[in-house]
Amino acid sequence: MDHDQESYKCPVYSNILSPSPFTLLKMSSSLSDFSAANAGDYYGYMIPLSSRVNAISFGKESDRKMWTIGRGEFNAVVLPSPAISLHHATITCESDKNFALMYIEDLSTNGVWINGERIAKETRTLLKDGCAVHFGQLLAHNDETRDFRFTFRLNSAIASSPSFSGSRIPELNKDYDVVQEIGAGSICKVLMAIERVTNECVAIKLYNRAKKSQQDAMDRERLLLQHLLEHDNLCGYKRASLETTGSSIGYVVFEYIDGKNLRTFMTERKNTSIGEDEVKHLILQICKAVQHLQDPNKRRPGAPRAILGAITHTDLKPENILLTSDLAPTVKVADFNAVIFAGETLRDVRGAMDYTAPEMAHPETVDHRIDNYSIGVLAFELLTGSLPYVNETHPPSTAEARIASRVMKDLKTSLRDRSPEALDFIKKLLEPEVGKRMSMNEAIDSHPWLWGVGRSARSKGKQRVVYDDDDVDMRPASPIKGSVPTNSSRRR
Repeated sequence: MDHDQESYKCPVYSNILSPSPFTLLKMSSSLSDFSAANAGDYYGYMIPLSSRVNAISFGKESDRKMWTIGRGEFNAVVLPSPAISLHHATITCESDKNFALMYIEDLSTNGVWINGERIAKETRTLLKDGCAVHFGQLLAHNDETRDFRFTFRLNSAIASSPSFSGSRIPELNKDYDVVQEIGAGSICKVLMAIERVTNECVAIKLYNRAKKSQQDAMDRERLLLQHLLEHDNLCGYKRASLETTGSSIGYVVFEYIDGKNLRTFMTERKNTSIGEDEVKHLILQICKAVQHLQDPNKRRPGAPRAILGAITHTDLKPENILLTSDLAPTVKVADFNAVIFAGETLRDVRGAMDYTAPEMAHPETVDHRIDNYSIGVLAFELLTGSLPYVNETHPPSTAEARIASRVMKDLKTSLRDRSPEALDFIKKLLEPEVGKRMSMNEAIDSHPWLWGVGRSARSKGKQRVVYDDDDVDMRPASPIKGSVPTNSSRRR
C-alpha cells in the first residue's frame, strides 16, 4: 500500500494515539532541555542537522512506549513535507529502570535511512547511540525547514556502560552491542546485548577460563547445548566461543528472556495465593524440560558418548527458572553449567541445598532423579509459599550434614487447602527413597494432577486417586463401570 495516498486512514494507530501532535514528544529548538538534571525525563532524543528543525525527545511523561512520525496530523510528531508519508515510521521503546532499547520501523514510501543506508521496510531496526537518521529521500535539501536529518542519542543515564564493551573478546565486540550487565555470580557474569545482524536481544554469559572452576562450568554448558535438541522450555542456545580464541574470557550466547525468574514471581505474589491451575501450568513445563534432559533420544546426531545418557541439571532453583512476560508465561529452564552426565561421580555437594534431594548428602550416589525431587520442592513452595522443611534452630555447618539433618513438614497439613492430587504429586516427588521416586514420564503422562493441563484430559487407561482420612494412594481404575474400591480392598 502507498502510504502517501490521502485516502490512507491508518486505522490501527489513529485509535491508540492522541489526536493532538507533540503531546507525546517534547519538541525543542535547542538542546538545553536535555541536560543531566533532566536525564530522568526521557529515553533518548534526536538532534536535527538543520537549525530550523526542532529537536525531538522521547519523554517519559506517560506510560506510552510507542510514537509515530509522519505528515499526518494524527501522529505523535508531524514532519510537514510531501516527501514524508502520512504515517512514515514508528519508534518503540523497551525499557527497564537501568536501560532502554529504542527501535524504528519504516512504514513509508520514501524510506528511513540510518547512517546512509535504507533500512528494511516494516522491520524493527535498533537505534544505536550516535547513529544518523534521515526521514524521506536521501537528497540534497534546499529548504532547511524540510531537512529531516537527525543524530539519535540515547540518554546517557541509561546508555550502555563502556566497562562491558567486550573489547577483550574481538569476535564478541564485532558481533554484539552490549547493553548492560544483568547478572553475576561466583561462576560467571551475564550481559544483555544486541546481535548486530538480527537486532535481537541476547544474553551472554562470560567465563574466566583462566580459573579451572569456570573453565569446567563453561565446557559442560557448551558440550551439552551444542548436542542437545532444542526444547520450548529450555533457554535457547545460540553460540559459544571456541577454546582457540586466544583470550582467557570465554562466552556462551543464549536467547534473551524478557520476563522474570520464578523467585521474583513468588516474591511479587507473596501476599496473594497462587492458584493451583497456575502452579500446574508452570510445573508441567518444568517437568517437560527435565524430561527432555533425561531422554537420551533428544541428542543431535553425532553427539559424544558423554552426553548420551540421562543428564542431570543439579541446580533447579527459582533463580534458574525463567518466565516470559506473556499472560500465561512460558517457562525457560536456564543455567546448565553445573550439569552432570550419566556415569559421572560427584565429589562434593552441587546445587542449592534447599532444593536438592537427600542423597546429595552423599554426592557420589546421586543421579538424574535428584532433579525430580527439586521439582517437588518447587511445587510445594509455589502452593504454600514456604519450603517443605521444619526450620532448624542451629543448622549444621557443612552442606552434607545440613542436607542429612533436614526434617520434612507434615505435607498433608501444609497442603490441606490444596487438592488431594497436588498432595499426592508432591509426595511422590519428595520420596526419600530414590527407587520409589516418581519419574518424569509418570509425572507428565500418568499423574492426574497434570491431566488436562495444556491438553485434553484423558481418562482411559489412567489411574484414579482414592483417598481416605489417613492416606493418599494411587489405584488403577476399576474395570467394572461405576465400581469404587473399598478401603478394605486397597493396598497399604
